[in-house]
Amino acid sequence: KMLNFRWANLDDLEFLVELRIRDLEMFSDLTISLQMISKIRDFYQTGIINNTCFTLLGFKDELLVASGTLYLYLIMPSNENPSGVMGQLTNVWVVDKYRNRGIATRIINELLDIAKDKCGMVCLNSSDEAISLYYKLGFEDNKRYLIKRWDNKDNFK
Repeated sequence: KMLNFRWANLDDLEFLVELRIRDLEMFSDLTISLQMISKIRDFYQTGIINNTCFTLLGFKDELLVASGTLYLYLIMPSNENPSGVMGQLTNVWVVDKYRNRGIATRIINELLDIAKDKCGMVCLNSSDEAISLYYKLGFEDNKRYLIKRWDNKDNFK
């Protein structure tokens, strides 16, 4: 057995916060405030307690080499998602040395196994490197998705 997998729990809270900060730092030059760190901690803590956030961790010995997260949130029910529960996959990654061994596929499939009983659909934002994997696993492009952002971060205190 190459990796040991386990689900994150409240004992992993600070570890999950560190992982998220690392991911944010990889994709943004913005400073991560103490307030943002507190919001991330609250998000994971509430999600773990309420069974709306699931993170699978993959270890080689004691070293984390892979992980992925599914979180659930409510949207307006629709014909394509009558439950009104949406799943989002995020922070799916595998250390370079362990890539192309089916590890990301395993993580995604385990997260999707949880999702299929809890939500009507799952969405994600993919890196260019991973998009072919998501297509292979049955994800489709949804070109109708537009985003409006506000530059004023003070709106979200």
